[in-house]
Amino acid sequence: MEILFASDVALSYSNPLGKREISPISEAFTDVLSWRWRGNPALRTITAYDPRVYPYQNNASPGPAKYYGHWEEPAVYLLAEGWTDSIAFASSANMVPPWNPAEFSKTFALDTWLIRKDRSTPARRITFFNADNGPRIWAYPTATDEEDNTLILTVVPGRVGINPPGTIYRLAVTR
Repeated sequence: MEILFASDVALSYSNPLGKREISPISEAFTDVLSWRWRGNPALRTITAYDPRVYPYQNNASPGPAKYYGHWEEPAVYLLAEGWTDSIAFASSANMVPPWNPAEFSKTFALDTWLIRKDRSTPARRITFFNADNGPRIWAYPTATDEEDNTLILTVVPGRVGINPPGTIYRLAVTR
């Protein structure tokens, strides 16, 4: 059994190489982690930054955190045949302009990405609602439908501090 959750537990230090200097802005970032408690218990960071696996641009944070910090949640397992090795997740990566925690209300947005759970291939962005300087959108996976091989997305206008109505979309997922 394995569950997915988002946390900043893997981003508690400003240097991704492990130097123990706490960053005052690391709490603005989350990664998708998996926790397996049967067999060999393991906690893994699925969306941890690695330029070979997760080709995203730096954010606009100061210091070392700009190289690896983004907001990444929620995440769902893909259940359709041929996709059970993958997850879909929301990410603030590759926004235009880059996400800046200091300018959260102006720059925060989410698009949906796919990644294999074993990180054996690069993640790929599958929605591009935030591809320019236009209004910010939150597009995140909500569920999957294995019968028709679709991903259910929730798309909401990005207004920090309020919860505006959104739209539910079905997105066909193909390799």
